[in-house]
Amino acid sequence: MNTGFKAVKFDVKSFKFFTKPKTFARKTYFTPGKWNILRSEVSPRVCYTGYHYCEELCSLKFYSKPKLDVFYFKIESKGLENCDFIKTATKNIRLLEEINYDEVLKKLGDYHFDRKCKLKLEYKDSNFYLKNKLVNVVFNNSKLYKNFLLNNPNRKYFTVKVFFTNGYNNHKPKSKTILVVTS
Repeated sequence: MNTGFKAVKFDVKSFKFFTKPKTFARKTYFTPGKWNILRSEVSPRVCYTGYHYCEELCSLKFYSKPKLDVFYFKIESKGLENCDFIKTATKNIRLLEEINYDEVLKKLGDYHFDRKCKLKLEYKDSNFYLKNKLVNVVFNNSKLYKNFLLNNPNRKYFTVKVFFTNGYNNHKPKSKTILVVTS
C-alpha cells in the first residue's frame, strides 16, 4: 500500500466529495475511510486512466489551485499503479484524512501567511466579495464549509487567515491573496 495526497471537489448539493477519473464520463463520489475501486478493464495510466494522486503534498500545486469547492486529503492506494515523476494513477484509492487549508498553503510553498483578522464579506452567486470586489475565499476544512452552507449563508463577518503569493504574469509582478476562513 502507498500513501499520498489528492485534491477533490465538494458537491454543494449532495455534500459529498467527488472526482471525475480520466476516461469516465461521470463523477465518482468518495466517502472518507472507504475504498473506491475503479471498475474498468483498462490498467491505470498517468494522464489517461485511473484515480490520480501525488506522493508529495507540494506537487499538487501543478494540478489543483486553491478554490472554494476543493479540499485536500491524505490518501492510501493499493494494487496496480502507474507512475511518472510527480503523479501516480491507481484503480484503488481511499481518502484517509482531510488536511486543513492553512497547512496546505504553507506546504505548497508559494503562499505566505500575512495576518489573521476579521473581515466583512458578502456571499452571492457562490462567490465571496470584499467591498464589491471578487476575492478568493476557502474554508479551512469541509466541516466549516458545510456548516456555513447549511446554517449561515447570510453571515457577513468571518475570521480569516490571509495568505498571499507573489508571482509573475507576462513579466509583471502579480500578487494573489487567499482568505482562509477559520471560524
